[in-house]
Amino acid sequence: MSPRRTTEIALQALALVAAVSAIAGCGGSGSSNATAAGSASAGSTTTGASSSSKPAAPAPSASPSPAVSFAGRAEAICGRRGPEVEAARAPSESLFAIAAAAQQRAAIERAGLGELDALAPPRTMDAQWKPFLADAAKVVDYLQKLGDLKKLAAPRGDRGIAGAITLMHSYERARSRLHAAAVRASLSGCAQYG
Repeated sequence: MSPRRTTEIALQALALVAAVSAIAGCGGSGSSNATAAGSASAGSTTTGASSSSKPAAPAPSASPSPAVSFAGRAEAICGRRGPEVEAARAPSESLFAIAAAAQQRAAIERAGLGELDALAPPRTMDAQWKPFLADAAKVVDYLQKLGDLKKLAAPRGDRGIAGAITLMHSYERARSRLHAAAVRASLSGCAQYG
C-alpha cells in the first residue's frame, strides 16, 4: 500500500472516530432544564397586567387540556431516560468503547420509544406525534447500527470506514429531523432524543 493511501485511510479513520465520538457524548437530555422548561411553558401562563413571573392561578374546576396532559406524560418519559443515556457514555474514544456505548444507548432509547409509542395522543396532536415517533424509531435504528461499527469498519478497511462515516451522517440527519419533529409537537424535552 502506498504511503499516500495509508495517509488517506488514517485520515478517514480519524474522521470516523471524531464523528462517532459525538455519539459517545451527546443525545441525552443534556440537562433537566429542557424538560422542565418544556413542561413549564406548556402548563403555565402569566398574567398580562402583572410584571410578576408567577403563574396565574387556574380556575377552581379547570383541568389541563388533553394536549398539555399528553405532552407532560411524553416529556416525563423523555426526561427519565436522560440519566440512563448519560451513564451510557463511552469511557474512551476507542471504536470498541464507542460502539458498546451506542449499543447501550440504543437499548435505552428503544425502551423509551416503546413507552412513548404506548401513549395515545389527543387528535389535535396526532399530526405531530406520528412523525416524531417515526423519526425517533429511525434514530434508534441508526444507533443500533452504529453499535455494530466494529463489525462494519474493521474487516473492510477503507470501504468499511467510508461506510461507517456515511452511516454517521445518516444518523445525524435523522437526529436533526427528530429534533424538528419534537419542536413541532411542543416536546422540548424530547427534542434531544437519540
